[in-house]
Amino acid sequence: MNSAFPSSLNPVAARALAENFEEITFSDFCSGNDCEDKKLYLVYLHGKRSAEPLKYRQSTSARTIVPFKNKLQQTNYDRFFLLGDPKSNRVVALFSSNDKESRILTRYHTEIHPGKVVAIIEPRIKGTMIDSQNLLIATSEPFIPVPKTTCSPTFNELPPFDIENETDIKCFHFSTNQLSLKYIIPTVDLCSGEFCDGQASRDTMCVCVEKSGVKEWGLRALVHCPELSLERTSHQKSSFTSVKFAKMVSLNHNTIRPQDASGFSLMEFRRSVREIVDCINNLHESEPTSNCPNGFQIIGWFKPSKLESESFLEVHEFHVVAIEPKVDPLPDSVKQLKFPKPAPLV
Repeated sequence: MNSAFPSSLNPVAARALAENFEEITFSDFCSGNDCEDKKLYLVYLHGKRSAEPLKYRQSTSARTIVPFKNKLQQTNYDRFFLLGDPKSNRVVALFSSNDKESRILTRYHTEIHPGKVVAIIEPRIKGTMIDSQNLLIATSEPFIPVPKTTCSPTFNELPPFDIENETDIKCFHFSTNQLSLKYIIPTVDLCSGEFCDGQASRDTMCVCVEKSGVKEWGLRALVHCPELSLERTSHQKSSFTSVKFAKMVSLNHNTIRPQDASGFSLMEFRRSVREIVDCINNLHESEPTSNCPNGFQIIGWFKPSKLESESFLEVHEFHVVAIEPKVDPLPDSVKQLKFPKPAPLV
């Protein structure tokens, strides 16, 4: 895979070079428009290492999404990535054939995390995923992380009301000021890579190519809010795991040892996280004289359930990959709630 972005370019220089490429909309890209000298903004949602051969239906050409009739392809891959349209709920997939391609794609991994918008340079359509209309795309260039001022999700795409009838993988991105985290657990031995944010189910499946070998601890919880409630959707649970979020709610994250039962209080940690979440939900009350926006922005994806061996159906689960406060930086009213709180003066 030949790249027009030299490996010597740092993220700042890569973003400057990417500015020379014209933006193409997601709908124009899906319509098969020529993508030479173009870039497509997408939200990085999820990645994993190779587990089993990938099956897809090959396109008739690089400029159309019409698949060959019954032309089913199967290929082994090194890394698999899901990316969503920041302006809708549509999702595309991309895979790398080998370790070299993976290293090019994830070159700027220190600035990319689930929920981050990236520029895909000169994307191409390879086909569609099997049993869905999700496009399979390709690029010869690295994912270029872009600032929020360049492109940000609309945050008005809610999860589908009824996922029983869905066949495509889809994403969601919305804002809420009624977030609640349930069954909060500090989880240890997670990957320290920004790119996966500790969200890989098993270390052997982690998408990160460059690893320090250092383990991190993160927060795992079930996400509750009206936008994900059982009254509105037909799913069963929404899970969330993140090292990044744990760092946000912790003071001196790298010195905390959740595995030390004698020095770590689970109840105090849970109480602190809930207080922080409640404070951010209601910033207009704690910061009445400021212009701090209250609430959170949530990004995630879901995959339709599959019938396996005609005996059971997968549990419906929405994968929440990013939860970020709308306010940045955090005001003092939030910072003072970080765990562990200082001991009260006697």
